[in-house]
Amino acid sequence: MSRAYRLRHDLGLSLTTNGTRLHHSDVRALLVEHYAEITISVDGDGAAHDKLRGKPGLYDALARAVKRLAADKRAAGKGPRLRANVVLMRHTIAGFAGLCRDLTGWGIEEITFNQLGGADRPEFFPANRLLPEQARAFSAKLPALRRELATLGVLLRGADSYLERIIASSRGELIAPQDCAPGRDFLFIDEAGRIAPCAQTPREYGVPLESIDRPAALEGLPGRFGAVLRQRRALACADCHSTQHHGKFAVVSPRKTLPAMQHSGPPIETLTRRLLDTPPDFLAESSIGGHGVVHVDALAGDIEAKLGLRVPASELIRFSATDTGGRNRLALAMLAA
Repeated sequence: MSRAYRLRHDLGLSLTTNGTRLHHSDVRALLVEHYAEITISVDGDGAAHDKLRGKPGLYDALARAVKRLAADKRAAGKGPRLRANVVLMRHTIAGFAGLCRDLTGWGIEEITFNQLGGADRPEFFPANRLLPEQARAFSAKLPALRRELATLGVLLRGADSYLERIIASSRGELIAPQDCAPGRDFLFIDEAGRIAPCAQTPREYGVPLESIDRPAALEGLPGRFGAVLRQRRALACADCHSTQHHGKFAVVSPRKTLPAMQHSGPPIETLTRRLLDTPPDFLAESSIGGHGVVHVDALAGDIEAKLGLRVPASELIRFSATDTGGRNRLALAMLAA
């Protein structure tokens, strides 16, 4: 089925796994050949992961399996982006930095995280949810960790707005966006075959998958969702927990503390002239989530190739975005090109 989806429909395939099947060489071969992205779910470092999963030795077995997958990918000269996703809990968050360093040694190329939610295991949530002081400390330490991982070639995703969502949740505060541009940058399809703006809204806003029978129907979903949203708001919208909306997958450049400016920059006339002389194609909307015109990662790759540079695909990921929070960054990249 994976082969058919990729070859017949030209779809980029991804999956999330606990890694227990990765020790099979035929499984790894399939992933290397046909998948664009593999996300490994990790709960904590070492004993913490094993305790939460209820089986000793799982963490070490997972490390060996992921290292084999990374080695297979290197040997083939192709393969999926290797991502790890970490669930932040009260008793594991202190070990997050050490876990990230472990994952770097496994061959993981990027890391995402999310806080423990209460919907699936309400009995587990109260004693394990993040405390406000933990969320604040995590947010404060993240830039330094992001810089450290970047020097090792590992991308740590997550926008500032995503950290704000985590802090707000730890305090029991609500975040209700007025306009989330539903359906513009991503779509969610549930097991009942309903397309919705996010995982929290199929019941209220879901559209039957079989009704999307032509490109115009797909392109019309943002307007359709927006109209319904203006008429009635889903209960989940009163406290939005959509990780996509808040920027879980956003690429954030590692920030350094810069010294005070000692010299003036170029005259404003030079900058405005650069804008006026920019070809119209470079001012077009960047492609994010299937919407927009310019694939900035491809543009950056073409320019670097003309300069005689060979840049790995993992580096060009920095010139892409999965949500609208990266739109301005990509627009500046096109201008710089």
